[in-house]
Amino acid sequence: MSEQDASLVDYYRRNNFNPVPIDLATPEALSSHTAKRRNLYDGHLGIPMGLLGRQKVLEFGCNSGENAVVLALCGADLTLVEPNEQVHQRLRDVFSAFGLEARLAALSSLGIDDFPEDEKFNMVLAEGFLFTLPNKAAMAAKICRLLAPGGIGVISFNCRFGGLIEMHKRLALYRACELAGVEFRSEASLSIAQEMIGPAFGRISASRPCPAWWKDLLVNPFYADRYLWSYGELLPVLEAAGAELLSTSPRWFVEEPMRWYKNVPAAGTRHAAVMDQWRKGFGSMLTGKPAHPNHVADGEAGTDVVAGVEALVLGISDYTEGVRGLDCVTLSGPLAAWLAAARDPNLSALAGCLQMLHAALNEQDAARFRASVAASGLAELWGSAYHYLSFARGMGTAGA
Repeated sequence: MSEQDASLVDYYRRNNFNPVPIDLATPEALSSHTAKRRNLYDGHLGIPMGLLGRQKVLEFGCNSGENAVVLALCGADLTLVEPNEQVHQRLRDVFSAFGLEARLAALSSLGIDDFPEDEKFNMVLAEGFLFTLPNKAAMAAKICRLLAPGGIGVISFNCRFGGLIEMHKRLALYRACELAGVEFRSEASLSIAQEMIGPAFGRISASRPCPAWWKDLLVNPFYADRYLWSYGELLPVLEAAGAELLSTSPRWFVEEPMRWYKNVPAAGTRHAAVMDQWRKGFGSMLTGKPAHPNHVADGEAGTDVVAGVEALVLGISDYTEGVRGLDCVTLSGPLAAWLAAARDPNLSALAGCLQMLHAALNEQDAARFRASVAASGLAELWGSAYHYLSFARGMGTAGA
């Protein structure tokens, strides 16, 4: 990462880049976008949108406000914080186009570090950037402090484990560019990415075009190991700040179905159950798909397998950042054995894909390498790289 890319905002500014361009120009576009956001909040994160009327909502990193508009349409009073001033006018225009100026209580260009903590909010959101900060844990705790007792926070992050497939797409593109003598972040790289992955990308329900995804993930200097996060790292931070996980998207955590509401679990019990279920469903975390009912046990992973994924992701990250050579990218040991033994169709498909891709990494001919990537089926696989997490601040933590 260059000095010019000192922050994610700097990366977007320097590239004159809107990471998630969302078109709300027609009623149909607004309806589609609103349905997706309501499904995220209502269906996945456990936040009833119908109760947001007159609630004080704070959003950090709101970009040009298309997501905030959905909250405004539900009657929320919004304080929006966006350091990238290039998008401020578009944000105001978007709110004006829908007659929602009265719902915009304030628009600030402060960063999250500098935002004051004297006011409390019913809901605080920080999507798409928190994980890129060097003090990300401290800022997650700050979000908890900005919540009124009982308030709900929402953050998103690039998952170290859910992004294993996307990391391999980055790896494949980097190696293809290296063999072709092409700079990784050049227009020629985009052409290679569109050839390798573009058709498959067009078949998924995405909110942005392939070039935006290429720039925001495949070649983004902030899609590197030190900016990745995991539930195992996040939950202790939230717990120490007086908050507890509410739900996630992808929605993978399901509490025990027959616990009476008067049986209140002890502090920390819920988070322990979350991590236990995470380990049991580790295969689904990697594939982004539920396990086949007959092969659920395939997805459970021990600490050696989890450590193997961590080492592999770090190796890919270091190689694609030019920190270490290709020899640091290895699929071996307990992780390779665990994948090879999988009988779940989704996990087995991932295992076969990774085996073929890693076997091709030492190929010296650019065309043959790209043919091997195509044959591996990597372009058709999609993990769960990007996660949302909602959490509630305890009722007894006012002033904490």
